[in-house]
This record gives sequence, C-alpha cells and structure tokens, in this order.
Amino acid sequence: IEENASLGLNDCIKIALNNSPVIKRYILNMNIASSTVGMAKSAYFPTIGVGVSYDQRMGRRRHAGYDTRTLPGFDASLSQLLWDFGKTMADVRMEKFNKIAAEFDFDEGVLTTIFNVKLKYYGVLAAKSLMEVARLNVQMNERNYQRTQAYYEEGIRSKIDVVNAEANLSDSKIALVQAENTYKN
Repeated sequence: IEENASLGLNDCIKIALNNSPVIKRYILNMNIASSTVGMAKSAYFPTIGVGVSYDQRMGRRRHAGYDTRTLPGFDASLSQLLWDFGKTMADVRMEKFNKIAAEFDFDEGVLTTIFNVKLKYYGVLAAKSLMEVARLNVQMNERNYQRTQAYYEEGIRSKIDVVNAEANLSDSKIALVQAENTYKN
C-alpha cells in the first residue's frame, strides 16, 4: 500500500482477508481436518512391519565357561484389518464431520472479518463526515460571532447576544477537536 493511497471497501476487504491471522488459522484447521480424514481411512490399508534383533546364543562348553555368540535376526510382518465391527467406518465419518465443521468455521471467520472491515470502513467515513460538519459549524459560528459583535458595536444587539455567540463558537471549536480526535483514532 502506497502512502496516502485511497482504498475502497473491496481493497480493504481483500487486504484483511489476506493478512488476517484468524483466517490463516481457519485455513490450517481445514487442512488438518482434511488430513485426519485420510489418516482415518488409512486403517483400511495393510501395514508392513520390519524389525532387526540380536540374539545371544550359548555355544559349546570351553574350559571354564560357555562360548557365547551374537547372531542377528530379522523380522517382517504384514497385517490387514478384516473387521472391527464398524469402528473404522465410524472414525472416518466422524473425521468427515470434523472437516465439514472446519469449513463452516472458515466461512464464519471470513464473514465475520468482512463484517468487521465494513463496520470500521463506514465508521471512518462517518467520522470524516462528522469532522467536516464540525468544521463547517465552526465557520458558521465564527461568522455569527462577527455579525453579532458588529451589531453590538452599532447598538442593535445586547452584550448577552455577543456572549452567547462567543459561547457557541467555543462549543463548536471543542466539537471540532473531538471530531478530529475520533477520526484519527
């Protein structure tokens, strides 16, 4: 984003969706849920096991003791799930439901992010408009004060009218400062 660039609502939404840590977390959760479905389905596949061992064997008797030798051993196994009374199918279904839930969480996160961006965007526009209204109100009260002061000097208005115009001008300046602070925050 360039400095002093003007961003529209769609630009702000795209930036928020691309940089939101909440959205990134939901994407990771969807990926995890997809992989756990595959892990649950893997119980249907055969498993292969391989192992290595060392055995000590007693040999022939020598003078005062036995001769021992270490012999390597190799193991290999193949196993296949035949029936587990529906447990694996229930696990697969549960993981599919978890995946659907993760997708709904992602959708909810996207919609919440878009809503929050719109809320902030229109809040900034409203604050900017209120600041402009406050600025015009100050200008109007300054002209009213100057006109009332001129009428007072001509004897057409009383001193209380000048004091009231000055109080209105001060109030409008305070409202302008508050509107500027709201816009900056």
